[in-house]
Amino acid sequence: MQSLTRVVVPMALAAALLSPAVRAKEARVHHVLLISVDGLHQRDLARFIADHPASALSRLSRSGVTWDDARATTPSDSFPGLLALVTGGTPKSTGVYYDDSYDRTLYPPGSNCQGAAGSEIVYDESDDFDMDRLFSGGINPKNLPLQKDASGCHPLYPHSFLRVNTIFEVAKAAGLRTAWSDKHPSYDLVNGPSGNGVDDLYTPEINSLIVNRFVEALERRHLLGSTAIVVSAKHGQSPMDFSKLAMEGGGHAPVQSVRDPIDFVNNADPNVDSVVFTNNDTTGPTKGHAYATAGHLQTDDVGLLWLQDQSEKNRSAVVAQLRGNSRALFADKLPDDPDDTHVALLISVAGVEERHVAAPVETTQVAPTILRALGLDPRELQAVREEHTKLLTGAPF
Repeated sequence: MQSLTRVVVPMALAAALLSPAVRAKEARVHHVLLISVDGLHQRDLARFIADHPASALSRLSRSGVTWDDARATTPSDSFPGLLALVTGGTPKSTGVYYDDSYDRTLYPPGSNCQGAAGSEIVYDESDDFDMDRLFSGGINPKNLPLQKDASGCHPLYPHSFLRVNTIFEVAKAAGLRTAWSDKHPSYDLVNGPSGNGVDDLYTPEINSLIVNRFVEALERRHLLGSTAIVVSAKHGQSPMDFSKLAMEGGGHAPVQSVRDPIDFVNNADPNVDSVVFTNNDTTGPTKGHAYATAGHLQTDDVGLLWLQDQSEKNRSAVVAQLRGNSRALFADKLPDDPDDTHVALLISVAGVEERHVAAPVETTQVAPTILRALGLDPRELQAVREEHTKLLTGAPF
């Protein structure tokens, strides 16, 4: 009988990575620990290891494989970046582009599925009963988008918004135990469409991460030798050269030439809304703001646009506006800029000699590699089959 395996992902600032079994040396991996640090670029990891040779990260690197050219998904943000790591897919298969998005088939919270379908979809801390508390009470179903089916009108939880299964569901179906920790309850997303992929889901409205504590805890329990530890990031999303940071407004970015695209979009389609709705905002700029129901532009970290009016005339007019003003929108920074996507990726397994892999890889390759490490079939992941996601090149098993 296969021994109990725990897939643990402590979220400090982002999502995490994979774990493989070193079969070439008969090493056996029974546990996978995924650690993610938002904004951790490969050069950040390399610099930290060089400057702190006695650190836990440096120790892990000496018995592991480091990928020098690992790329996160585009768009590069928490939800798509996380799902890349745990489903093996990009938004084209997961259906999840951002925590604030839009769906033409769903209805706004509180609407009782009345009126035309089409609504902004918000899955963030504003869905909580009380996001100002460490333990917020979980997700308040009254704050969720609504889905209509033959049986009526129902709130749609984050896990049901996801179109493909996760590594947690595959592992649990094989009799293994799963766990995940993240920054707020909407990360119920990782449960997958079944709604029960994670045995132990811990989602307070705060999180912290100290790698050496994990390593020490594993050592005390004599589990370090049988645990694959993966360190990565869901996304980069932080400047590697601050002098080149281009942002709209705020005054703290050196380059101020970027403009919010909403004016250009509204020149063609005045119904598109760009204000991010926040359920619990009673005093801030979104107070009293309704959910977008006629198209939505998300410009928090990257521009994502959903048009409710999908006629060729409307689409062409909007595209013409965006193309004609592209320099103002992006300055010198494009959505797949290394600042956003060039992330760290390190896998440490007992008995593995330190080495670096120069071949380019993507964080979507983490999920199938995890399953292979645990002796499971990577093709059990729907996104892996749909997108033909490969195992990580040079994985130590």
